[in-house]
Formats: sequence, structure tokens, C-alpha cells
Amino acid sequence: NGFTLDAGGDGELVINFDVVGASDSFETSPFDAAPTSPSISRINNFDGVVNEGGASSSIITMANINVNLGMDMRDELIPIGASGVRSSIPEGAIQVSGTVTALFTDDGYTLLAKGVAGTESSLKLTCTASASSIFELELQELEYGRPGVPIPSPEGLLIELPFTGFYEDGSEASAIVARVTNATASYDVVASASPSGSPSSSPSASPSGA
Repeated sequence: NGFTLDAGGDGELVINFDVVGASDSFETSPFDAAPTSPSISRINNFDGVVNEGGASSSIITMANINVNLGMDMRDELIPIGASGVRSSIPEGAIQVSGTVTALFTDDGYTLLAKGVAGTESSLKLTCTASASSIFELELQELEYGRPGVPIPSPEGLLIELPFTGFYEDGSEASAIVARVTNATASYDVVASASPSGSPSSSPSASPSGA
């Protein structure tokens, strides 16, 4: 149904997924009797760089990104006589939002000015652990809100800017785009029986990304 990502700090980069389903079941046998354990190549926040408005930013300290796919989970959509099982989960409008925290330098004032003027901007987070371990999340079109600048202490000021992502005319034709580069040439995510009885696999992704 969506996911959240908090980038910044010194820990491992973690994405939290919200999963919904129409029903559930308890199984007594495994789906795969001999699963293959994938190799792990960890990506940390220290591996990340942020581009804001198409240019590298050195003042953004944290970025929270929230994607809600808007799945319709109303109880009114459970049919009579279905024993509480949903017949479908209709898709809704995708909502992309979040917050960036930045140092309130001259560049920080520029970010605030974008929110005041309603100027369109963009964000791209790229985390590179190695040439075969790269994660990128891009919002090509977004607008910042218009917050105040609190003064909690005599130290340097920080500004928290809420934003809303959207798609209007971006080249990726999406409100948000995720790209992954790894050492796996192809995937057999879900194997099913074809009419001839031989297994068929899902489309593969090239090592350069998906």
C-alpha cells in the first residue's frame, strides 16, 4: 500500500513497506522447498548524495519520503456472503510527500523562497556502495510548503520543509522513480507452470538497473 524512507544520519538505509491483502491463509508446506539465499550488499546513509533542483546539495541533513498508493480498504467493499474476504482492493490516487531538513544558510533560504513562491523543484537521492550496488530514488517534480523557521537555541538554524511530489511533464512520466543496480543479471521472482509444463519466469532486469 506504500512505503516510507528516512535518509540521513549514520545508520543503514531502511525502507519500511506497508502491505495489504484481500485474505490470508495458513500453509503447512513451503512455497519453495530449496530457496536460494540472495547475497547482501548493504547500503548505508553515508553512501548517499542528494541533488536538489538538479544540483548537488550540501545542506540537506535529512530527507523523509512517504509514498501512499491509496489502496481502498473500506469495509463497504467486502461483499455479502464473502465471509469477510475482499473481492478486490481498488487502486487509488498515488500520494507522494515528505520533509527535508536543511541547514538554514543562504542556500537554505533559497529552499524556503521556493516554498514561498510555489516554485517547482526536484529531489534525487543516490546511494552508491559499489559499482554493482546502487540505489536511487528520484522525484522529478515537487513543490515545498511554506513553514516558519523556529529558533530553538542559539546554535545554527535548521529548516524543515514539507513537500508534495507530482507528475505533470517530467521525462520519467512518474511522480517517483526507483532505480536499483546490482550484480544480478536476471530474476525468477515467480515461477509458474506454462501450458507445456515447463516453468516460465518473470521478465529479467539487466545488471545496469531496473
